[in-house]
Amino acid sequence: MKNERDYGIDLMRIVCALMVVVHHVSAASGLLASSHWNEFFRLVPDAFAVCAVNGFALISGYVGVGRRWKPANWAVLWADGVFYNFVLLALESRYQGNVIGKADIVRQFLPVTMTSFWYLTMYTGVFVLMPLMNHLLETMPRRRLAGTLLAMLALFSAWSSFAGKIGMFSLLGGFSTGWLAILYLVGGYIRRYDVAARVGAKKGAALYVGAAVFNLLLRFGHTYLAEHFALVHLWESTILQGTMDWMDWYISPSSLLEALGLLLLFANLHPSAQLLPYIKWAAPLVFGGYLFHDRFLQITPVLIELTGKIGALPSLQAMGAALVFALAIFVFSQLVDFLRAQLFRLFRVNTLAARWEDAMRRIWNALLNRLETV
Repeated sequence: MKNERDYGIDLMRIVCALMVVVHHVSAASGLLASSHWNEFFRLVPDAFAVCAVNGFALISGYVGVGRRWKPANWAVLWADGVFYNFVLLALESRYQGNVIGKADIVRQFLPVTMTSFWYLTMYTGVFVLMPLMNHLLETMPRRRLAGTLLAMLALFSAWSSFAGKIGMFSLLGGFSTGWLAILYLVGGYIRRYDVAARVGAKKGAALYVGAAVFNLLLRFGHTYLAEHFALVHLWESTILQGTMDWMDWYISPSSLLEALGLLLLFANLHPSAQLLPYIKWAAPLVFGGYLFHDRFLQITPVLIELTGKIGALPSLQAMGAALVFALAIFVFSQLVDFLRAQLFRLFRVNTLAARWEDAMRRIWNALLNRLETV
């Protein structure tokens, strides 16, 4: 297991970040409400993009196993959250006329506690668990580890999707530390045992496309199945409570398989020398761009109007417009985060985070030494 920089995985970060924007644009423009075959193309972008969050979680485990646990990395992410909290608060005040009070100012310094960005909050739990998960990945016998992971995926993905909203193991549909931690372990297993090299890029691409097509067909086909098969109708009307939105959940088997296919594909890619400068520039900006773009879409009047117009277009045109619009938002978000990165460099945020980590390690070690004497 090598630890040098994997630019194929960095490229996957960028692609997943773009996919997240596609997913949010599809939701904001109403494309996800489509259910008729003549609206087929309206759901194509999201069917191929819904796996993006799972992809990020798999990457965390893939690059995290076998590496030193550095709390400074989390501190920088927290600083990202604080920065964008204030940026978006200012935009909300500008466009929505919100009056900013003292309590609002305090809340901006608590992006994790206030769940300003759900992924940052849930990833914090994953980050705390990383030393334990890495220990399991590095010391647990492979057969036992593989069996445990398969059992977890069967319960928390396959069974929970079947059980729907009333399922006791749905892990909030994937919006949880538990689901992200499971994917961290899966990504770490793939890296630990070099699974990607054994499977190959072609099979990874086939898995991704196949799972996405299955997701797309099921979104339309469930109506036909419910009308013609009594058991499907009974399942949808009772267990699923009349909704098939589990296909948009991150725990759905199709979303999971899409993300696994992407990881197997990009782990085998070796980007060309011409592409490397862009990857090196863009990969560190994807998290900040993610934090910025979603709420930015929801509070900017011009963007709200544009998403509404996309939703009113015919099926094929709506698909094309959604993809172009998502790409524009993605590029703009990258540029915004580039400015954030320059400010962080100016104020030496990474250096401050490293000093904070050193201080916390001294305190923590002193506490552990004290506990060992009790």
